[in-house]
Amino acid sequence: MMVQQTKQFCRNNVLIFLIYFTITAAQNITLYNYKQSDSVTSCFTGLIQERDRFVFHSDVDFKNASSDWSRIIGFQYKPPTSTDYILFCLVDLRSVCSGIDGSKCYCNYTDTNGVYHIVIDATALIAFSNSSLRGYISYNFNTTSFSSSQVIPTIYGKMAFYVVFNHEKIIATTKKF
Repeated sequence: MMVQQTKQFCRNNVLIFLIYFTITAAQNITLYNYKQSDSVTSCFTGLIQERDRFVFHSDVDFKNASSDWSRIIGFQYKPPTSTDYILFCLVDLRSVCSGIDGSKCYCNYTDTNGVYHIVIDATALIAFSNSSLRGYISYNFNTTSFSSSQVIPTIYGKMAFYVVFNHEKIIATTKKF
């Protein structure tokens, strides 16, 4: 009798695991690499604080989703000197999904039913320099699925400008961008 109960217990746990795996595997969040060509100032590398923006793109696939996900997509960043991620923004897919000016994160519909395109578009601040950025999907039963992390480019603060004439500095100024 004990052996039969153990087999039934194991069978039930495997069934629960398979249901859980099927539910979570149906939703997918992909965060794409940063493209330097999206830089406002056209720098070859990095960004200039308060003049540039960093733009990341993400796709969220809910084509075969069940009703247990919260419909909230979040993005977090982790500064290089930290061990913890910090909330960057949230996108509520229950509301109208369209580009919103002024928002750090917004979604756009795609031509594929159940796939959302999320845009992360924020002012470059030194606090974000070289931070890891990741997206996540929350589920109603307190679990979370994360995207792979991408690195926010180096963000430069003050820049010094001067004119050199006959190997001498003529004018030296410090300008904050």
